[in-house]
Amino acid sequence: VVITHIYYVEMTDEILDHVDTLPSGYDLVVTTPEEERAVAIREILDRRDGGARSHEVRVVENDGRDQSAFLVGCRDILLSGKYDLVVKLHSKKTPQDGFNVGRHFKRQQFDNLLNSEGYSANLIALFQREPGLGMAYPPTIHIGYPTMGRGWWSNKPGYERIAETLGLHVPPDEISPLAPYGSMFIARPAALRLLVQHPWKYEDFGGAEAYRDGGLAHVLERVPSYAAGELGYHTRTVCTTEYLSISHTAFDYNLDQMSTTIPGDTVEQIHFLKRAGYVGSGSWRDFVNMYARLNPADRSLPRRVLRKVRTLLSGARRRVARAVRHWRHS
Repeated sequence: VVITHIYYVEMTDEILDHVDTLPSGYDLVVTTPEEERAVAIREILDRRDGGARSHEVRVVENDGRDQSAFLVGCRDILLSGKYDLVVKLHSKKTPQDGFNVGRHFKRQQFDNLLNSEGYSANLIALFQREPGLGMAYPPTIHIGYPTMGRGWWSNKPGYERIAETLGLHVPPDEISPLAPYGSMFIARPAALRLLVQHPWKYEDFGGAEAYRDGGLAHVLERVPSYAAGELGYHTRTVCTTEYLSISHTAFDYNLDQMSTTIPGDTVEQIHFLKRAGYVGSGSWRDFVNMYARLNPADRSLPRRVLRKVRTLLSGARRRVARAVRHWRHS
């Protein structure tokens, strides 16, 4: 079954083009928040000749967006025992992050999940070959987003509460969770049972103002792989060779740039930064505090970094002096 939440009706054809790369013989369920949108989506579905055996459009509440549409609006489907696999998609634009960044995020999701008929068939076959595979989804988004190293953001406390509620004992990742950022994936409904069988309600998600980091929808985005792991299922991230080359190039550049200011090889750099601790917002004060926490043996920083610290401190002194002169003059 393919379950897709469509808020932006103009993206319907684009989503269905990706869905149509799946081997034929699936059911399609579309959720949307208003009857007017549902009518427009039904018209598009009726004029298309895709590989779905059947299609249904459900009108659901929009509190929680695609997360509540999936866990509340389609809970009956996921617990029916009728399907071996579920494909979860939604109309993603991410307009708040800018056009190009949002477009890249959307492509990163769709292209790495349902890229072509051969790619999609291979992905379905992966589940056939690996009975213990619970979920597959694109890698962590990092181009255009400062996700790496802080993937939990402010969602860790919420995750810990939900994990206790659902009875999840799989240790969560320390730095960034293994999670379907963007909330699109292919999974076995059986692997999602602990997450889906919980009696979620639309009011649990709050209104539009609650859709933010730390809110239930963003917390639940980070739960599925751990819920699957609790039942003994593993997760894979999947991507095209084109995306892999782009992603690797970005990682290669980032690591090269960061390594110019941190001594040692990669493993030594990681231990160095862990000993130094979190640097906060990255201001010169955070950098000085981090440096002060280091052991004396670790303070052999490259001259370039020390020059940068001196420059920052000197600039700060000048700004303070100008502010004092301005205050005295006024």
